[in-house]
Amino acid sequence: MNRFSPKIEIINHFDNLINQVDIEIEKCLEKFKEEELLSQRKTCVKQSRFNLVSFYSSKINNKMYHTVDLWSESTKVVDYLNQVRMRTIEELRNEQNDALEYYKNNSSNFKNQIKEGIKIEELKSQLFGEKFYFQVLYKPSDEDNSIFNLFTICVDFYMSPDDIDLLE
Repeated sequence: MNRFSPKIEIINHFDNLINQVDIEIEKCLEKFKEEELLSQRKTCVKQSRFNLVSFYSSKINNKMYHTVDLWSESTKVVDYLNQVRMRTIEELRNEQNDALEYYKNNSSNFKNQIKEGIKIEELKSQLFGEKFYFQVLYKPSDEDNSIFNLFTICVDFYMSPDDIDLLE
């Protein structure tokens, strides 16, 4: 029987997401010159509203609030990517702390279910049942000249790795 530790599961899940953000940003940074601007990317100009807007959420009294950052076309691509990396990692770390706090507050329930032999996927579904983060790597065609192709998505239900693969 596999041993399941909810705390380790949370830490590993968010560490994997953060590592993937770092890896993909580093790959992207290798493609661009230090002085290249967002306006020099034809995809950015065509899709500026999509590519130049980043949504970040925060919780206040259990309500979600979104802030929008508009990036000017004079922003360097390298600066844009580093800012996306920093803010995404910050958001994921905050959510990791929230998930650990949720587990801490409900640890006795999880311990009882583990003793009862509940399936691991069911435990994960409960552990990440209110907020689950996952990533999808968009594989663009040769014509697409996107800057960044990794999307971190938050949903209010757990998705198994098979479901995520199917979505991708």
